[in-house]
Amino acid sequence: MDMFNTIWDLAQQGQIYELKQDVKSVSEEARSEVRQTIDQTYLPYVKQLDKLGLVCQAMWSLLQEKTGLTEKDLLQRVTELDLKDGVLDGKYNRLAPDCPSCGAKMCRKFNRCLFCGREYTEGSVFDTV
Repeated sequence: MDMFNTIWDLAQQGQIYELKQDVKSVSEEARSEVRQTIDQTYLPYVKQLDKLGLVCQAMWSLLQEKTGLTEKDLLQRVTELDLKDGVLDGKYNRLAPDCPSCGAKMCRKFNRCLFCGREYTEGSVFDTV
């Protein structure tokens, strides 16, 4: 019986080793896929955000030079815009307007009514982009 148990233990250890190798291989593949996804989707947004930050800093410095506006003025306007949707949360959420044609809510993502297809063209340039 001891010989049978020894053989059985060796067989199980071999299977455990093979499973560990399989897990390691799958884990490496998953890491590779995650890295690829990050490189292809996340990093371009980070670069775009960096560029937008630079453009905002350039515009703000020009406005300060040309108009005499202060940091206090800027922060006050940021707070005003942040509160436009009723929530002070550090972001500007555009509220969806009612469609003038059918009365349904317009889709902000596509700037059109998903029910009748009318395009949203009112508001500021930032509302239609």
